[in-house]
Amino acid sequence: MKIEHLFTVEVSANLPGLGCVIGAFLPRNSDIPNFRVGDPLVLQLPDGRTLESHVSDLPMVNFGRKEEHIHFSIQLPKGLTSDEVPEGTNVFLKTKQRGLTEQ
Repeated sequence: MKIEHLFTVEVSANLPGLGCVIGAFLPRNSDIPNFRVGDPLVLQLPDGRTLESHVSDLPMVNFGRKEEHIHFSIQLPKGLTSDEVPEGTNVFLKTKQRGLTEQ
């Protein structure tokens, strides 16, 4: 497995009907890897602990506007709260390396 850093959480909120949504403001020229709903995540909390999770959805949530940035958000699975995934959490994507076989 390959682990790639997506972003550091700048906003973490519990939204009615969605649950925990985390987000960040990324520079418009950010080079983040492609991913989709269901892909596995590793959440590295500010205290050093890690949580295994996955992308539950990719909601269009407006947490504000910064002209030179784009807003990026990920909905986490039900059961996780913004208290458990606070601002400062590093979000990593787990991907299979192409050309390698699982052992």
